[in-house]
Order: sequence, then C-alpha cells, then structure tokens
Amino acid sequence: MKATPNQISRIPTVPVQQILTGRVWLLSDSRNEVTMSSDLSSKELVPTVKDFTECGWKEALAQANREGDRQGYILRQLAFSNAAKRAIDEDRQLQGKVLTLLSDVCSMMLSPDSDNEPFKPYLDFRHSGGECSMIPDDLSETDLTFFADIVGTIDDPWLKARLADLVWLRRHPREVRFALDAVDAYRSIPLDEKISRHDVRRCWERAIRLARMLGKGAGDRLKEMEKKIIDSFRIAIREKSNLALDLANLLNATNLGRSRVDEIESGLESLAAAEKDNCAPRGVRELLEAASDWSRKVPDQTKKQRKCRSK
Repeated sequence: MKATPNQISRIPTVPVQQILTGRVWLLSDSRNEVTMSSDLSSKELVPTVKDFTECGWKEALAQANREGDRQGYILRQLAFSNAAKRAIDEDRQLQGKVLTLLSDVCSMMLSPDSDNEPFKPYLDFRHSGGECSMIPDDLSETDLTFFADIVGTIDDPWLKARLADLVWLRRHPREVRFALDAVDAYRSIPLDEKISRHDVRRCWERAIRLARMLGKGAGDRLKEMEKKIIDSFRIAIREKSNLALDLANLLNATNLGRSRVDEIESGLESLAAAEKDNCAPRGVRELLEAASDWSRKVPDQTKKQRKCRSK
C-alpha cells in the first residue's frame, strides 16, 4: 500500500524511516512517496506492562547512546523508531506498538512557555491544509492509561518526564502524583554540557512552571531547583564554561535567582572578560547583554550603594 505525503496523518520526521500514527512508514529518497510496511493502529492491539518490559526499549536506548552523537528527545525518538521497525519485522506486533508510541511521544517539541499546551508537533503543515506529526490530542484514553501504568517502572528521566507530563496534562481527573513525577524526572536531568543545552533548559523550565502550578503541593521543589541552578551557575563561572549563560537565562526566564542578582551579573561580566581574552566577540556580546538584563533587576537603592562604595 502506498500513500502520498499529503494522505498520511503523520509526517515523517527523519529522512529514512519514522513511526507515524501507529504505522511504520518508509520515506523513499528517490521518489515522492511513502510506503506503509505495517499497520499498528488496530484497537485490538492493547499493550500491557509486560509488553513494555519486554520490548527492548532500554537496549535500544543504550545502543543509540553508544553509536550516535544525538542526545535528548531526538535520540530517543530515533532509537525507539528503529527498534519498532525491527520488532514489526520480527512479527512482535504488540512490542512494536509500544515502541511506536514511545517514538511518537518523543517526537513532540517541548515548549515550556505554555502551561497548558507545552507540546508542539515536530512538523506542522496544517497551515497549508496538510497534517502534522504527533500532538497530545492524538493520544487515546487507552494510551494514557498505558503510560500511567508504566511510568513508575521507568528509570530514564527523559522518557519518564515525558510520559508523566502527558498523563498529567491529558488524563482526567488529574492526579497530582503524575505532575510530581514529571517535575522530579525533569529536574534529575543533569545541568551540564554533555547534552544539548537547549533541551536541558526546556526540561528544567517545564519543571519549574509545573512546580509553580502545583503551589504548596510541590513542597520545597521550587526552592531546591533554584538552589541547584545557582550552584551549577557558580561551578560554570569557576570553570569559565558558557553553560553559565544558559543557566542565567534559565533563571531569568523563570523569575528565579532574584536574591542573587549581583552575583549573577558580576559572574557573567567576568566570563565576558575571559571570552574577550579568547577573542570570542559573539560570546562576549551575549554575555554582556545578559549581564545588562540582570543589572536592570538590581533595586535602585542597591545601585546607589554601589556608587557610594566605588567613590
């Protein structure tokens, strides 16, 4: 069976193969067509926790980590997509559907600016009458129940955060425990440069926004996250790492670090001076602009005291 790209309900997000709408689609490099190799959309295929445990998701993720240079959600999307194709080729349909779902949910782009619509499609052609890759509305109640059943067994923070967040967002009535699971998983992602800094920043920003939404229900999580980011900022400044800029921007975007304005501003300025010595004008400009942003947050009284001390 063949379909043109406009006829499918999900758009491929990788050049060779992608899991779309419970189906494995192969995108030809030489022809403008998409070949459907297997249909997994049947409602009779309802995966269980056992299917998840045995589907090989951990092995697929470990192999992708060894072989590739990608990180974050794109690594997981590709790893689960490839594993799903193998499962289907081997006639392991239920396990293939599990891996399909995991690949689908990892394809979504995290946009923490929106509290209620934080997940966007990776590709979106709806403005021109086409379709889009997965969005939360595509998930069925059966999918969400399945995610709720397996989320407690997952030790990968990226995947756990994504599934818990989706269950919190889409399943009704809402259960706070899933929001807390999402916050804790997001904030367990290391604040370092080994993975895409933008991915990490979005995950931590989502965790902070979720904690704020929960209010007292989040306990001390907001304070703990603020302390962790500031501690990581101090380490980055000591090590003259540009990660400091991302952490300062994260604090700024989430309205945290207000009691450390002087420290953050001076840290960015010192890093800019180091970058200047390394002849990195672009980095210097970005650091000084960020320092200026923080300077504007300093109360007027503090600025007067600074001037007095400098005389």
